[in-house]
Amino acid sequence: MPETVFERAPDGAIIGLQHHGDPLEGRTKGTSALDVAQAYVAEVAGFYRITPDFLDRLGESVSGKYDREEGSKLRLEESKAVQSFLIFTFRQTLHGIPVWERGLTLRMAGPDNVVTGSSSSVASDIELGNPPTPPASRDKQAGTVLREAVKGAKFTKFKVNDIQDFVYRYDAKHRLPHKEPGEIEGAKLTPLPDIGRVPKGLKDGEWRFASLVHFGCKIPDYGELNWRALVDWETNAVLYIRPLVGCVSGYVFTDDPISLSGDSELDPTAPVALLDAQRELVALERLILPGGGAPVELSGELVAVRDLDTPNIAPPTENAGAASVFDYPADSDDFAAVCAYYNHDFLYRFVQSLGFDLLSYFDGVTFPVDVDHRWFNPAAGPVNAQAPGNAIGDGVLRFRYALAANGSTVGMATDSRVSAHEFGHAVLWDHLNWPNFGFCHGFGDALAAILYDPQGIAPDRFRTFPFSNLITRRWDRSVASGWGWGGTMDVGGYLSTEINATTLGRIYRSLGGDSTDLDDRLHASRYTIYLILQAVPLLAGIVPNTVEGFSRALQESDQNTALFDGAAGGWAHKVVRWGFEKQALYNGAPPDVDVFIDDGRQGEYPWQQSGNVAPGIWNRHRPDGGTDHETPRRCVENYLYVRIGNRGNYPAQSVTLSMARATEGKGATWPDDWEPLIVGEPIGQSVHCGDEVIVGPIPWCPEDICEEYVLASADTPDDRSNVETIAGSLPVDRLALGDNNVALRRLEVNRAEDDTPCCEEEEPKMTYRYAVKFVCGCSKGRILSTGRYHTAINIGNGSGEPVRFRKRVSSALPNEKPGNVSARTKNKLGPWESMEIDCEDVARHLRVAECCFLKGFVFIDSETPLDVVAVYTAAHGEGEVETIDVEPVVPRLIKKTPPPPPPPPPPDTEEKPDLIPVQPFPPGPPPFPAWYCEEPRKLRIIVRNIGAGAAGPSTTRVDFFQSGVVVDLPTPALGPNGDETTLSLVFPDDVKGGEQIPFKITVNANPVDGVVEIDTTNNSDSSSCGLAS
Repeated sequence: MPETVFERAPDGAIIGLQHHGDPLEGRTKGTSALDVAQAYVAEVAGFYRITPDFLDRLGESVSGKYDREEGSKLRLEESKAVQSFLIFTFRQTLHGIPVWERGLTLRMAGPDNVVTGSSSSVASDIELGNPPTPPASRDKQAGTVLREAVKGAKFTKFKVNDIQDFVYRYDAKHRLPHKEPGEIEGAKLTPLPDIGRVPKGLKDGEWRFASLVHFGCKIPDYGELNWRALVDWETNAVLYIRPLVGCVSGYVFTDDPISLSGDSELDPTAPVALLDAQRELVALERLILPGGGAPVELSGELVAVRDLDTPNIAPPTENAGAASVFDYPADSDDFAAVCAYYNHDFLYRFVQSLGFDLLSYFDGVTFPVDVDHRWFNPAAGPVNAQAPGNAIGDGVLRFRYALAANGSTVGMATDSRVSAHEFGHAVLWDHLNWPNFGFCHGFGDALAAILYDPQGIAPDRFRTFPFSNLITRRWDRSVASGWGWGGTMDVGGYLSTEINATTLGRIYRSLGGDSTDLDDRLHASRYTIYLILQAVPLLAGIVPNTVEGFSRALQESDQNTALFDGAAGGWAHKVVRWGFEKQALYNGAPPDVDVFIDDGRQGEYPWQQSGNVAPGIWNRHRPDGGTDHETPRRCVENYLYVRIGNRGNYPAQSVTLSMARATEGKGATWPDDWEPLIVGEPIGQSVHCGDEVIVGPIPWCPEDICEEYVLASADTPDDRSNVETIAGSLPVDRLALGDNNVALRRLEVNRAEDDTPCCEEEEPKMTYRYAVKFVCGCSKGRILSTGRYHTAINIGNGSGEPVRFRKRVSSALPNEKPGNVSARTKNKLGPWESMEIDCEDVARHLRVAECCFLKGFVFIDSETPLDVVAVYTAAHGEGEVETIDVEPVVPRLIKKTPPPPPPPPPPDTEEKPDLIPVQPFPPGPPPFPAWYCEEPRKLRIIVRNIGAGAAGPSTTRVDFFQSGVVVDLPTPALGPNGDETTLSLVFPDDVKGGEQIPFKITVNANPVDGVVEIDTTNNSDSSSCGLAS
C-alpha cells in the first residue's frame, strides 16, 4: 500500500485512512467503481478491525428485513457523485437491521476510480445476548407511545410521517436535546413531548433494537414542528428524541438600496414606497423562541436587539409561531431593529462560515451581543453609529445606531455596510484591546466594501457607503493625489482608512473581485476577508501596530493557510505584498528579488480574466532560438522557450525552471491534472534586475489533440515559486494568478503533415436548457391558495454514457420583482442514473430558510438531452396529499456561441433637445412649498430643455401610481440651452393616500409628439406630497 496517513480514536483504534497513491496498485484498470469499492473494503478491513464475515454482503443493498440467523454485515447503502469524487457508504447491519450511525465510507476520484481515503465507525463488539423476536405490531406500538407523549404535553395534530428499524446503542447523556459544546449561553430548548423516563433495567451503552419514527405535531405558541425519535422494541421506552426546528422571517435590506437597485436616488431621503420595494424577506436565523405564549423577540444566540440608550424606543415583537414575520416600513424604527438583528447575526455567522470558532475568536464578549437600533448622540448629532468597548476594553460592549440622514427617519442600522464598518471595530476591540489600528481608523471600510461588492450594482462602485449622503469615503484613492502610504493624505484616522480600504480593495480585486464571473468575485471576497480576520490577532502585542506589520501579518496569514473552502491556501501572499507596494508602501518598490514569467501582466498582479495566454512561453518547430511563436505540430518533436525577468533590485541567483503539461482537459486543478516536462532544471546564469533570460530549447511532443496547456515555473531561493511551497490541490488559475513566477499558456496544435489545425471549426454546439418551475412552502393565500406546496424535480440520464450538466436556482417575488439567483453548480450522472432536486435543495441553493414560501425556476443546462420531470403536490397544513401533478419538461435549444455584435451606428451629429423635470422649490418637509409641492395637493413642475436643439410641443405625465391615476399635461415648445416652462396641477379627487402621496413625473412621455432627445435616461423623477393635517 502506498504512503498512508492514519487517523486514530483516543483508544488508538484506526478510524480514518488517507492515501497518497492508489491503495489497490496492480489491479486491472477499467474495473467498475463498485468493484473497486468492494475490493478496497476487503483490503483495509484489517486496519479497521473488521472481520471477514462482515464482508460477504457488500454488493447487497440495505433492506431492513429482520433475519434472526444473520450476524453483523456491511451492506451498500448509498453511492453518490460529489464534484470530482465518488462516495460509497456501506452501512453496518445486524440481523439485517441497520445499525445507527455505524458503517464505512470511502472516497474515490479520477477516471481510474482511485480511492483517496476512507473512514469507519463499524462496531465489532455488538452484544445482544439472545436476539429478540421483533414485535409484529412494533410500528403501531411506537406510534401509540409517541401519540400519548404528545398528548401528555398538550401538543396537538400528531401525525406519523415514516418508521424504520434500527439497532441503537443507548446513550443516556444524549437521550434528550441539549446544548452542544461551544453553543451560545442563553439559548432555550424546544418544549418536548412527555416521553417519561427509561426503565431502570435499561443500561447506558446497551445495544437495543428500536423503531425510528419521524412524526409531526403542533406546539402551543410555537406552531407545527417535525421530530424524530427512537422507540425501544422491548420496553417501548423513547431512547432518543430531537426536534427538526422551524424559523422566523422578516423584511430587511440585504444590502443598501442603491447597491441593490443601481438607482443613485434611493438614499435615506427617498420616498418610503421606493425604499420599501428594495426590502427582501429573509430567515432570521436561530432566534430564541420563547415558551408559554410569550411573543418572539429579536434575540438570538449571537445577537440581541435591546433598548439600552436614549431615546427609549423598544424593538418590536411578533406573535409566537413558526410563521412569524417582522414586516415594517423602511422608514420605521421597527424596520431598523429587524435590520440590526439580521446584519449583525449575518456578520457573526459569516465569520463562522470562514472556519473561525466564534467563542474563541471573540473571547472578550458574551453572546448574544447587544445592538441598540435607535440611539442618539448629542455630541455627534443624529447621524451616527458606534461600537463602544466593554469595561476592560477587551471586547465590544454593544453596537448602537442613530439615523441614516438628516431630515429622514430611516435608521442607520438599516445600512449593512455601516454595520460591517462597526463590526470591524468589534474585531479590533477583541484582539488589540482598542477599536483602531495604530496607523488608521481600522479596516471596517474595507470590510464593508469587499463583503458587499461582489453582487452590488451601485452606479459608483467605489463609494464605500453609497446609501449615506454624508459619508463620502472611497476605496479607489490615487497615490498621485497623495493617497499613498506616507503621502500627504496619510495622516491617520479616517483619511488613512481610505488608503487602507484602497489597498485591501486592490488585493481583493486582483484575487478575483474584478472578474466578470460572480463565483470568482465571491471567492475573492471570502478569502480576502478571511486573511484580514486571521491577520488581526497576529498584531496583538505589537505596540504600536504599523502598516508594515499589517502587511506582513496578511502575508503570513495566507502562507499558513493550508485549506480554505476546499482548496489549498498559500497562493495569495505575493498579491498582498504587491497591493501595499502599489499604494506606495516600501517606497513603491518591488521585493529585492522578484523573478517573473510574463503572463501578459509584465510581472505585476492586476486582475486578468483569462490567464492562459502567457507571451513569456512560446513554441518553435526547430531548436533555432527564434522568439516568434509557432503553432505546435502534433506527434512530432517541438521546442519550448521561456523568458524569465526580474522586477527586483538585486540579481536572482540559482534560478531553476520547471514545466508541466495538462493531462486532464484544460488542467483545471494543480497538481492533479498535470504531468512534468522538466523539474527544477538550473538555467545556468543569474537574472539581473530589469534584465531577462531566455531558457530553451525544451523538447516536447504534443499529443494527438486539438490543444495543449503548458505551465512554467521559475524558482530561486530568494523568491520561491508557489509551485514549490503549496502542498495541496487548487485551481490552476489561482496558482498563476497569485504568483508571477508561474505562467500558463494554451497552445493550439496543428497537423504535422500539412501544418493545418487539428480541429476544424465545428458548428456551434447546442445546449438543452430546461426551465423547471418550483413552488415550495406554506402560502397564506395572498399569492396562491392557502396550503403547503412541495416540488420534486427528477433528472434522469437515459443513456449509456456519463452526463455532466449545470444548474442555477432563481426565485421569483411578487409585484414583478426578481428574487435571488444562486451560484451555478455542476452535477454529474452516470449511465442510467437519476437524481432529485426538492424544496430543501432549492432553499439551500438560494441560502434561505426552507420554511419561507418560495417560487421560481431551476434552470438546467446540458449538452446532452436529459429526462426532466417535475412532481407537484399540495395539501392543507400537514395533512395528506390532496393534489398531485406530474409534468415532463421540454427543453429549449440554445446555441453556445452568441451571434456577432451588430455594427456600431453611424455617429449622430444632429443637435437634439434634452428635456428634464426640475423641482421649483427647495427640499425639505412642510411648511409648503417644498420640492414639487406648492400646497399639500397642488404641484408645480418646471420642464427645462438642457440640450443643444429645440424641442417641439410635448407631454408631461404625472403618475399617482398608488391610486392608479395618470394625468397628462400639455407642454409647449422649448428653445435650446436652458429654455424652460412651468406647469401646475391640482390633485384629482380620485388621488387617495395616507400621510404621503407618492408620484412619478415623466417629461416627453408620449412618443406620438415626435420629440427625439439626445438623452432619455433623465426624463423621470419621483417624489411625494404630504396631506394637510
